[in-house]
Amino acid sequence: MPRRPTPEPVAAKVGARIRDLRQERGMSLAALADESGLSKGHMSSVERGLVLITVGTVVSAAKALGVPPFVLLMFPEEEPLAAVVEHVRASEGGDTDKAAAALRKLVFGPNGRPPKTATPAKNAAAKATPVKATPAKAAAKAAPAKAAAAATPAPAATPAPAAKGRRKR
Repeated sequence: MPRRPTPEPVAAKVGARIRDLRQERGMSLAALADESGLSKGHMSSVERGLVLITVGTVVSAAKALGVPPFVLLMFPEEEPLAAVVEHVRASEGGDTDKAAAALRKLVFGPNGRPPKTATPAKNAAAKATPVKATPAKAAAKAAPAKAAAAATPAPAATPAPAAKGRRKR
């Protein structure tokens, strides 16, 4: 990738994020480069925003840092949700698995699963006054419909007409 003389703003933010996470883990630039399979010079340029990085580079760097790729693209200082996720991640010592478990527990409760709540459609149906039908009335209503369906012959399958004319290329 061509190197730029001045940092590209978004690439510089992603690079700074990578640098912060690397330093949080006590990794050297050389160690991150080795783990990600990239050269030290390229990784240095990435951290300074002098190259536009590919998705593959983001994934490789994230894997080397032990975080999901989206974490490299979160900017806590700009986005409230990213700030919350980053706060929980940092409070769990940077461990994204522990942070995910803490967020699940926070959002879904102690068992970490969404509660089984009624949907708005179910709530509306429950509020409507149902008409109770006895089994005999239900069977009487269903009998004429079943008889009519049985008496109507099924339509015969007709073959599709063959295509006429020349095929377009």
